[in-house]
Amino acid sequence: ASRIDLDAVPREAPVYALNWKEPTVRRTERIAEKLGIEGDVNDRGNGTYDIQGDQQLFVSAGLVQFFSPDQPVGGDLPGDDAAIGFAREWLRTAGLLPNNVDDGKIVSRSEETNRVIVQFIPLEPENMIAAYPSAVVTIGPGGDIIEASVRWPEIDRYDIYQLRDPKDAWAEVASGEAYLEVELPDGVADDEGVVSGKATYTSVEIGYTTAGLPGGAQYLQPVYIFVGRFTPEGSDSSYRIRAYVSAVANSGAPVG
Repeated sequence: ASRIDLDAVPREAPVYALNWKEPTVRRTERIAEKLGIEGDVNDRGNGTYDIQGDQQLFVSAGLVQFFSPDQPVGGDLPGDDAAIGFAREWLRTAGLLPNNVDDGKIVSRSEETNRVIVQFIPLEPENMIAAYPSAVVTIGPGGDIIEASVRWPEIDRYDIYQLRDPKDAWAEVASGEAYLEVELPDGVADDEGVVSGKATYTSVEIGYTTAGLPGGAQYLQPVYIFVGRFTPEGSDSSYRIRAYVSAVANSGAPVG
């Protein structure tokens, strides 16, 4: 069932081009210099380089990865705000902090492993559901940076695209063709992972996901996200459900 005003949904939205920086020996050396990593750059082929020194650095077209084998164990983990500050400062020092970056958030904190993980994503476009662009930094006791993984191309507004009719998109959700995401507690689904019930959708928003071919042109393009509650059969509890449907008209033609 739906209680959504589909006429209020925007009918056009920007599409963004993702432009990755070319990996080179010089770029690898420059990041290493800023971070104080010593060692020679190894050319691993296929546009990938690494330095295996007292700290490790890996650079390819789509990824800059840092790892510190020197793992601190004792001491206190920084609080959330401090951890975000340490992560941001490390990215800035490495020359890897984008200008289009959000305030960061804590994605996990484990007293067991003594690690706190911070993630940054773009400010624009909002409502990113793609795995990247992102920067993920793992912090240990005392604010030491243990690991970092940066997948962040240049994000350029490419064009404004006409969006498909939200009623068509809703028809896909209603007929069960959409990709669904719902977090259910253990024991609700049967042995084969199947669960029946009723979903009521109350809002729709536009999110962004990656499109295009690896190695070819890549874009961030809009998808419709229908948001609601799902009540399993015979249950008094309901759970948040999301249904994802492509928002770009099949032609993929710019408005202009």
